[in-house]
Amino acid sequence: MPADFNFLTQMRRIGFLFSFVAFMMISCAKETVTVTGDSAGPMGEVTIALASVDGHHNALPVKSTVEVPDAGDFKIEIFNAEGVRLYRDTYANSENKKIPLNAGEYRLLASHGKALGVGFDAIYFAADRNFTVRPQTAETIEATARMANVKVAVNFGENLDTYYAGHYARVKNPQVQDYLQFDQDETRAGYIPAGDLTLEVYANVDGTWKYYKAPAKTYSPNDFVTFNVDIDPRQGDLTVGIKIDDTEDLVEEEIKVPSAYAPGDAPVIVFSGFDGSRNLNFTEAVDYQGTQADFVVEAGIASCVLDITSDYLSAKGLPASVDLVTANESVKTQFSEYGIRWNGGLDGARIGSLDFSGLGKNIHDPENLFSASIILTVTDKAGKKAVSEVYTLTQVPPQISVDIHDYNAFARRIEGLTANVPVGNPAAYELQYSSGNSEWKPVAVKSIDGQNISYDVISGLAPETEYTFRTVYNGNAKSVSALSGLTTETELQIANSGFEDWTVQNHTFNYISSLTKKNIDWYLPYSSASSSVWAVNSKKTMPGKYTTAGNQNTKNFPSVAYSTDAFFGSRSAMLYTVRVHDLNFDPDDILAAGELFIGKADDSGNHSSEGTGFTSRPDELQFQYKYESYNNETYLVEVRLYSGDTVIATGTLNGQKASSWTPGSVKLTYSDRTRQADKVYISFKSSSAASPAYREGEITVADNKSYTVYYGSVLYVDQLNFVY
Repeated sequence: MPADFNFLTQMRRIGFLFSFVAFMMISCAKETVTVTGDSAGPMGEVTIALASVDGHHNALPVKSTVEVPDAGDFKIEIFNAEGVRLYRDTYANSENKKIPLNAGEYRLLASHGKALGVGFDAIYFAADRNFTVRPQTAETIEATARMANVKVAVNFGENLDTYYAGHYARVKNPQVQDYLQFDQDETRAGYIPAGDLTLEVYANVDGTWKYYKAPAKTYSPNDFVTFNVDIDPRQGDLTVGIKIDDTEDLVEEEIKVPSAYAPGDAPVIVFSGFDGSRNLNFTEAVDYQGTQADFVVEAGIASCVLDITSDYLSAKGLPASVDLVTANESVKTQFSEYGIRWNGGLDGARIGSLDFSGLGKNIHDPENLFSASIILTVTDKAGKKAVSEVYTLTQVPPQISVDIHDYNAFARRIEGLTANVPVGNPAAYELQYSSGNSEWKPVAVKSIDGQNISYDVISGLAPETEYTFRTVYNGNAKSVSALSGLTTETELQIANSGFEDWTVQNHTFNYISSLTKKNIDWYLPYSSASSSVWAVNSKKTMPGKYTTAGNQNTKNFPSVAYSTDAFFGSRSAMLYTVRVHDLNFDPDDILAAGELFIGKADDSGNHSSEGTGFTSRPDELQFQYKYESYNNETYLVEVRLYSGDTVIATGTLNGQKASSWTPGSVKLTYSDRTRQADKVYISFKSSSAASPAYREGEITVADNKSYTVYYGSVLYVDQLNFVY
């Protein structure tokens, strides 16, 4: 089949007029597969069920070699809200399998085939939907997998078959390099990614190949498009009718192609696609469609000599001069391998073309760049001649700048990588990473916007590990970049996160009337004040004096202690709301929710500082708790990560009552991922109420010591753990 040359320009010059009528129809046929699932358990368990449904219904008698795939061959993937893939396997291995998931937002992707595949067997099915897993609930998830690319067929009309013995059509999507080619006897349907599709029709007119390119139209996934192509030899204008759907009115656009050029006596040579200096800078893996030399020869072509000066090509054994009219197939093949092509049958033809669009399709050595200067001499049957100016072809190596920073590396993932490609095809670049410069793995591309690339999150990494990055262009082993590296963060945890270490101190206070000293124990969550991380607000409810005798615990009592009721180990932290009151000395109540926080407290129980040094960026704080809620109150947890004075991540939780040890979780939301952490702050409070409720009763703290006090809600906390 002849190569695809741009003959539209040639036809305009010599006044050729012929018409194609292309009707583009999208059938209502849908090709679907159903996906369902449920979840149960305290974390949530998802079960995926995939049922195959044959949805092939051709609107026209067009054969398809593709059947709906077997459900077991589908690929099942589950991603969390941050885009991290948590699960991947075939449906055959996933059927009836319970997949545990934490409560939260997720994405299910069931797919079969290649998303960017092009071909007569390249059908791509996909179901892509978001779902929510709720704690301690059973959910059912339903999705439908549909054909996610466009099904295309081409029908050639009787007039086209009658008047033009040679013809074919191509359907292209500019986002992919491959295309669908429909030969004149092709009856199959093909598949191509959705988007802006263009139909190109090629016909052999009087021994010369010409083509018409229809305007691009946008088609959606699961569309079935049929192009009905024919000509009306009686008309001199080109008319294109576009039918979007059987249920809509016909929308027609009139496009008239006048004779734009009246040929003179001598041959005419016109170069397209070169810059003002008659140079073409080309790069591997870039399509230079439309870059060519067209020649119009009214008296018919006698010779067309290409003189090419190139050390590169001469080293490959190519001739320095070749007549395109008489060149044998071996010479044509040699030049075609380096992206320079021309059509046959030039002897006596009135138009011809020398095509350079394939220059970027070859693999090149960046250390031995292609360059050439060319002159084209065309002679007609009457002996008239046209000689072109000197044109140059210069290979430019691709360039990429990958934006990699230390802040891209978390403890178990690397995210936010981007790249800019000032020279070359961004889709041809592959970013790779390795932990030992041995096995290189590709980084998935999230999006390409012009010359800018955004990459997906790289998950499943090890903490405190250096990962090396490189780029490879067009799969060319000679186009590999220098190495650059990132080291993942440490999975840090908080000191005394199991609350086993406590210091017991005496709080001394006086009777106002007699200056008699009294003592009460209070509890600090560390073994050494010099290395302490945690602080408490107990001094809020322990004033320095009181006036009357009686139950001193209603006038002085700490709001935080330890408890021997622990989830793991021998102790846990115990926080409780306390009210103290001394009618004679101070008529106002002192009421405070028990608070355990990272930082320092002053002698009045207020925060004198908040946070401690911390250089990791976790995703979640998990802990175990029990909560005796009084008056239906909730407890409060706050987490903040800092970079200097800037808060880069936050998380809060209003927790509910729980009579037995229960897992709790605070997920962190990052407002700035371009900064690394240097400080963390955590606070637990026994009540989130502005004025917590209380009652008089007996409370047991520390080593089973009981006191009668005014107290409210009680929170037990144990086993803090940052999750990365």
